[in-house]
Amino acid sequence: MLKFILKIWPALLPIIIYTIWIFVFKKKRKKDYIDGEYKVVNEKPKNEEIGAFSLRNSSFVLVLFSTLLFIIISLIFIVITTKPIMQNQIEQPKIIVE
Repeated sequence: MLKFILKIWPALLPIIIYTIWIFVFKKKRKKDYIDGEYKVVNEKPKNEEIGAFSLRNSSFVLVLFSTLLFIIISLIFIVITTKPIMQNQIEQPKIIVE
């Protein structure tokens, strides 16, 4: 199983990079407001923000699709490059003539 995971780790790379990118930019994001108490008058409620790992987030969906494509391509490459295991192979007797 470990051998299989090591062969497809490049396919999982986009999700790992996206996760790190989200956490790094989340920490570096500057606030453009001051925390305080306020009351909004005569304004419709805003829609909820789209989360970083939401399926509504187009960047996240793009990363998911690219990861699935990489996994499929790497599995096809693994199947093409591996040699089949010959089971139940009967070895022919060798005749040596002197």
